[in-house]
Amino acid sequence: MPKIDQHNPMTLSDADSFETLREMARDMQVALYRRYDTKEAVKILNIPETELEILRTRGEIAYLLVGDNHIAFFGCQLLTYLLHCVVPVGATPQPHEALQPAPEPEKPAIHPEAELLSVKDTMALLGIGRTKLYDLIKTNDLSSVKIGTRTLIKRASVRRLTETV
Repeated sequence: MPKIDQHNPMTLSDADSFETLREMARDMQVALYRRYDTKEAVKILNIPETELEILRTRGEIAYLLVGDNHIAFFGCQLLTYLLHCVVPVGATPQPHEALQPAPEPEKPAIHPEAELLSVKDTMALLGIGRTKLYDLIKTNDLSSVKIGTRTLIKRASVRRLTETV
């Protein structure tokens, strides 16, 4: 059984790491120095191909670039990644970054000087839904312009509408 470093329970000495990898390879029937293609690698790691690609591009898993952009993995590279995924006893597991949803981009506040407002911003300002907003445009209670496929509402018409209500 490998000896675990007392100061960092997840750090193994080089000799112990290699012995652990050999045990993992034997148990999982993975050849340490055999090349595995992407389809075989996702089976060994039990993750979707898209997640493997994210790990590879982020540099979180080692790989081989063989020939004309052909990606391959040695068994030892796959097992080393798995070894680093081990959560120590008593630790709180953290979801992997690749599985976390991307953070919502921060939407800037509506600029008070903007002459044109998006449909979404106008709905928020007036506290109404999309159908009601388009009804107000159709009845000429709100003025709008089209720029490409976007409908933008003139701020002056929003002010007029709110002053008459």
